[in-house]
Amino acid sequence: MESVAEGAMVLHLACTALGVEHVVWVTPQQLALATLTTAERGMALIAGLIPAQTGHENLAVALDRQSADLLRTPADVRLLLVLHDGYPNDGVKAKKLCDELRGKVEVIGLLLDPDDGTRIAMTEIFGQDRLVACKSKELPKKLAAMLRSVRGN
Repeated sequence: MESVAEGAMVLHLACTALGVEHVVWVTPQQLALATLTTAERGMALIAGLIPAQTGHENLAVALDRQSADLLRTPADVRLLLVLHDGYPNDGVKAKKLCDELRGKVEVIGLLLDPDDGTRIAMTEIFGQDRLVACKSKELPKKLAAMLRSVRGN
């Protein structure tokens, strides 16, 4: 979980520095922690993340909710980045949603510090071309490359 909190902070800081509209959500609580305008409060909320106590990681619920919000947003590119450090309990449903969203919302999985089995399983959910699996310390470089690619720079 610590790697996901750090990853969320890196993502938030990068988007803020670039002036990119964004929302950092945490599940299973479905709570918005940070946006382009939350400043230090958003960073403090991300820094205070603790592991979920439920033992359930409902990725499909988060995908469904956040993609619905994105689909209502007029934008040239709709990007949903999912930071994860394990395998969700609803992988089959999450895969179906990722497949249905292709071409409407770009759902990219960011899998941090994976073992081989989790990497293979998460590739099934997001797709080979939609999963970035890396060590936490590699995330800033991977994220910068991804954002440059999305922006077309």
